[in-house]
Amino acid sequence: MKLKNRYIYIYIMKHIEHIIIPTLGRCDKQITYNNLPNKYQDITKFVVQQHEFDIMNNKYPGKVLCLPENIKSIAPTREWIFNNFNDTIFWVFDDDLDFVFKRPNKEEGSKWITRSMNELDFDIIFNEYIDHSIEIGYHYGALSTTWIIPEEKHYPTRENYRIMTNVFYNGPEIPRDLEWFTIIK
Repeated sequence: MKLKNRYIYIYIMKHIEHIIIPTLGRCDKQITYNNLPNKYQDITKFVVQQHEFDIMNNKYPGKVLCLPENIKSIAPTREWIFNNFNDTIFWVFDDDLDFVFKRPNKEEGSKWITRSMNELDFDIIFNEYIDHSIEIGYHYGALSTTWIIPEEKHYPTRENYRIMTNVFYNGPEIPRDLEWFTIIK
């Protein structure tokens, strides 16, 4: 956000304040959390159902939030997360994510080079990407999923129309009258 002063522009960086991982049935297999650099694990909270709270809280003391007893599915869980963190900038990740970075391969061979993300990659995403997205008016967004093959003409960004496994929210800017629902087939 830029605040205009008569003589100078003051630039305020907006960074991710919380990483939230709703999890169920994976007390012993926290893939997403284990793939985050330590400094981002420090701002991570798990959201669990009551029957898993004690197990998770013993493994991750002070990092576990317990859902109300009546919440048993993902859509109400996401609504609960939003309502409890909507005054912050936060990211919600599924509990089973690997993080990879893809870039075009200019040499012979595969069209894309894929590697595991490192701490610098996370810094860029959680700081520069979020800051830029907020500055240009986005209130939520996501990283692409690995099953969507990138297109070089859109690299390094593209319209991400499949927001499902990870979403960042600029909580203070999102309307409070969202309707949350579950699609039942």
